[in-house]
Amino acid sequence: MSVRKFRLTDAALITPFATLIRGTPGPDDLEALADGDGVYGLGGDDRLFSAYNLTRLNGGADDDEVTTDLTHAGSAGATNRAEALQYGEAGDDTLSGRIRLAALDPEDPFHSVTAILRQSGGDGDDTMTAEIVSLGTASGFFNAVLSGGAGDDVITSFLRGPAGAADATMLNRIDGGTGADLISADVYSSGGFFAGFAENRVSADAGDDQVDATAVAEGVGVATALNSVFAGAGDDHVHAETTAGTNVGRTLQANSVWGGDGRDDIDVGHFFGLNAFSDIDNLVWGGAGSDTILAAIDHRPGYEQYRLDALNDLSGGSGNDSLHARIRANVYTDFTLENRLSGGGGADVLRSEIVVTFESGEDNVLSSRGALRGGAGDDVLTAVG
Repeated sequence: MSVRKFRLTDAALITPFATLIRGTPGPDDLEALADGDGVYGLGGDDRLFSAYNLTRLNGGADDDEVTTDLTHAGSAGATNRAEALQYGEAGDDTLSGRIRLAALDPEDPFHSVTAILRQSGGDGDDTMTAEIVSLGTASGFFNAVLSGGAGDDVITSFLRGPAGAADATMLNRIDGGTGADLISADVYSSGGFFAGFAENRVSADAGDDQVDATAVAEGVGVATALNSVFAGAGDDHVHAETTAGTNVGRTLQANSVWGGDGRDDIDVGHFFGLNAFSDIDNLVWGGAGSDTILAAIDHRPGYEQYRLDALNDLSGGSGNDSLHARIRANVYTDFTLENRLSGGGGADVLRSEIVVTFESGEDNVLSSRGALRGGAGDDVLTAVG
C-alpha cells in the first residue's frame, strides 16, 4: 500500500526577501522589520521574531526560539494572503507560529482569504506549535504544513475557520519524522452557506509515537471531515475523531489509519447529527504486531438521520489482535451499515456491534451486515445486532 509523505519545500512560497537580516555565529536576538523580510540566526542559541506578513525565519544550528505572531487585516476588494515560514535546523528548537485573520472591511462572506503556515524543525528534539484562526466571516483556505525531522518532537497544530462563511477549507499536513513524536492535530471548518472541509494528514514515521487527530466540519450543503494517519513502525497510540453536520445537505466522514509494525493502540470514531445523507467510513490497518483497535460510528444524542451509509473496515494483520467495531444509528428511512473485521494470523478477539433505532413508521430500505474473519490461530468472534 502506498502512503503519501509530506515534505516542506520552498516551492510556491515567499518570493525574494525585502530585506535579509543575518545573525552571528553566537547567540542573537533578531526581528523582522517589514513584510517580506528574511531572518537568519546562523550559529548559537538564537531568538527570532516576526509580526509581519510573508516572512521567513531560520534559526540555523543550535537550540533556537523562532516565533511568528501575525495579525492580518485585509479588505473585501483586495487579494488577502497571509503566509509565514519557519526553520529550526539542527538542535532542540522551539517553533511557534500564529496567524490571525482579522475581519475584512467591509465584511464579505463570499470573499476569499488564504493563510499558510509552514514549519520545519530539523534534526533534534523540537517543540512546534502552529495556529491559524479566522476572526471574521470571509471564506478561506487555511493550510498548516509541519515537518519535525529526526528526534523526539512535540507537534501541535490548530486551525479554526470563519463562522458563517460561504466556503471554508482547512488542512493540516504533519510529518513527525523518525523518533518518538507527540502529535496533536485539530481542525474546525464551518461553511455557513455552501461547504465546510476539514482534513488532517499525519505521518508519524518510525518510533513509539502518540497521535491525536480531530476534524470537525459544518455546512449547509456539504460538510467533509477527514483524518489520515500513518503511524509507522513502533508501538504507537493513535486517536482519530471526526464530527460533521449540515442543515439540509450531505456529510462525508472518514478515518484512515495505518498502524505499521509494532504493538499499536488505535481508537477511531465518528459523531454525526441531523443530516439529509451521511457517508461515514473507518478504515484501519494494524500491521504486524499485537494490536488493539476500536472503531465507532455514533449518533449524537437527540438527532436522527434520514439516510446513512456507514462502514467499519478493520484489519489486524499478524499478531494477537483485539478488534471491536460499533455502529449506533437513529434513522428515519434508508441505511446501509457494515462491519468488516479481519484478524489475520494469531490468536485474535473480534467483536462486531450494530444497533439501530427507527424514528418513523415508514417502509425502510435497509442493509445491516457484520463480517468477521479470524484467520489462522485460536480466535474468539462475537457479533451483536
